[in-house]
Amino acid sequence: MVTVELGKRDFVWMGFVAVLIGVGFVYGYGGSDPAVMGHSSGEVVVDWNDIVGMPAGFADGVDDVGEGGGAGCSYNESSYKHNEVIETGYDEVMSGAYCSGRTYYNRPYVKTCKNGYVDKEYTDEWGVKNCLAPYDPYSNNCGSATLSPGTSGSYRRCASCGYGTVGVSCPSSGTPSDPDSAYEVVD
Repeated sequence: MVTVELGKRDFVWMGFVAVLIGVGFVYGYGGSDPAVMGHSSGEVVVDWNDIVGMPAGFADGVDDVGEGGGAGCSYNESSYKHNEVIETGYDEVMSGAYCSGRTYYNRPYVKTCKNGYVDKEYTDEWGVKNCLAPYDPYSNNCGSATLSPGTSGSYRRCASCGYGTVGVSCPSSGTPSDPDSAYEVVD
């Protein structure tokens, strides 16, 4: 049988060792030198584009696959990855009244694959395509004059607009004065 006898002197040494161990834990937990202690989660910066062999649907660091199959999109019989640009183009938008002249704008857009569906976003860079002025080239016939961006002219209005003349100035760039009243031209 083994017996252990501890006296008052032994408790002093045991207390001293316990204090040293405790100080070691406190110092180690509060350390701020990454070379010695490693990094905390707040110090780690992840660039998701640098990860090689990343599963589909994690391109933005979020599991899109678990949110309704968002990794890929199908569009015009082609497949696209999440966040991949599918198409760029512009919509023709018309603004203005016929009898005083209309301006046709190009409104650029970008179609991107987002979480399994095609997302169409417009940019802020509108452009002017051309302008039209209603005019009467011959007697009562009603036609329209096409103006290039940055040009202007004075035209004799057609009968349905009350004859007279109308001055039309076609801007070289910009957006409709009231974008909410402009509408997309549908062929």
